[in-house]
Amino acid sequence: MVPLELVRDAYRLLQSNVRGLLVGVHACTPHGWYRWEEEFEDDVQSRVVMVFDTQREALATLLAEYPTPESVPLSLDEESVRALIRRHFADIPDPLPRWADVKMLLEGRRKGCDLSYVTFEQKRAFDPQRLAQKILDEALSPLKEQELLAQVWRANPVCALVYKDDERAFRDEVGRERTALLNASIARPETDPTVVAIVPKGPPAAWPPGEDGRALSELLETVTAVKRHFPRGIPMLGDLRWMVRPRSMWGFFRYHDKQIALSPLLNSPDVPRFVVEFVLFHELLHADMPSSGHSPDFKDRERKFQASPRAVEEAAALGIAPSAGSPRDFWRVRAEMFLDTFERYFEWKKPGTPMDL
Repeated sequence: MVPLELVRDAYRLLQSNVRGLLVGVHACTPHGWYRWEEEFEDDVQSRVVMVFDTQREALATLLAEYPTPESVPLSLDEESVRALIRRHFADIPDPLPRWADVKMLLEGRRKGCDLSYVTFEQKRAFDPQRLAQKILDEALSPLKEQELLAQVWRANPVCALVYKDDERAFRDEVGRERTALLNASIARPETDPTVVAIVPKGPPAAWPPGEDGRALSELLETVTAVKRHFPRGIPMLGDLRWMVRPRSMWGFFRYHDKQIALSPLLNSPDVPRFVVEFVLFHELLHADMPSSGHSPDFKDRERKFQASPRAVEEAAALGIAPSAGSPRDFWRVRAEMFLDTFERYFEWKKPGTPMDL
């Protein structure tokens, strides 16, 4: 059983540091926790550190750098631990691990403690996307849907902790997921042969020798030059960079340092420019609307995306162009269609990396 105090502590961190990056409250939840027994002068204490889904891989890699007690530095001050976090979690969105937790883990390793990892599975029971899919698959009536959600709420006390005892917020998030699933199957065409034809079926190609690829500074200037994108002014940003290596995300805006990072997979001649512009616009919206998540207001603004003249010209050469009957958000729809189709085929690898067969 997960100690409720640990869950409360984890969600205090989540709610304080992550204000608008997530699909919903549930989208960044604890994956598990490290647990060990540590000896002090005249006592043995149980130690625990919660680990979020997005942190799991990077934290395991960090610990792997110190496989033995002797490999852990004797001095673990705040500056040195924060430097480790900056290095290992450069491509990780909020929330980042607290330096005190990383220090505690390393001190436990230095003392020779057995750092066991326990997976946290309770979150699956109230996953809004899974519940929304169940509602659609079983064609539940509004009354049956409410009964199902009430039952899930009562049966999962962790759900109440996640949503701060706000059952309405939980129900609203399930409703948003249901709407998103419906929109994906109804509002947007499933396929566009022209788009599907240009989607690579594996890792995208690298740029030819001598070509530097896309300049993020120029892309930023292009996207923010469209007046309807940011009518109140360009949001304040920190660094804008390509991720060091691909991860299972196209990009993120990190609130605490206002950084935007995009997947290096997008920096390829196989990915149309309008797709890259759309991903950057999406993350810039998070910077401009840090407390909105993917709310209806966020989605409304996202539909205003307009590809640059250069991107439109390049797309036309690929056979992608709006017609008289095209929707007003043609470029958003086609960008999402490209990304959705791409995800069915590619692996998260750097451009130019061969497929494992």
